[in-house]
Amino acid sequence: VDSDQVGSDVDVAKLLALTDGNSELASELIEIFLGECPQLLNAISEAIEQNDSAALERAAHTTKGAIGYFSNGSAAHAALRLQQMGVAGDFREARTTFVDLEASVEIINAKLREFRGAIVR
Repeated sequence: VDSDQVGSDVDVAKLLALTDGNSELASELIEIFLGECPQLLNAISEAIEQNDSAALERAAHTTKGAIGYFSNGSAAHAALRLQQMGVAGDFREARTTFVDLEASVEIINAKLREFRGAIVR
């Protein structure tokens, strides 16, 4: 995973547009995402471990939605692929795609912490 390319996936302008430029609200959304992210990823991982296609579809869909506030890049695409795998009940690429998702989310989280640090005064 090319971290420069993935890092640029974090769309700060989109986040500020969603919050009408309210940096306090943007910071709150970042906090919520950072707090919920481990549970979201854990739900996907568990669904893959249990070959539970309905749970995979649900967890990946929720994760994709949460990521969508901040990025439409690699992480969102990986979550979408996992959601589609859940729909199809096809787990062949699920573990690899999940590893990609985790790596992309790590980079998003780091960028969001950086951004939050810059806007919180």
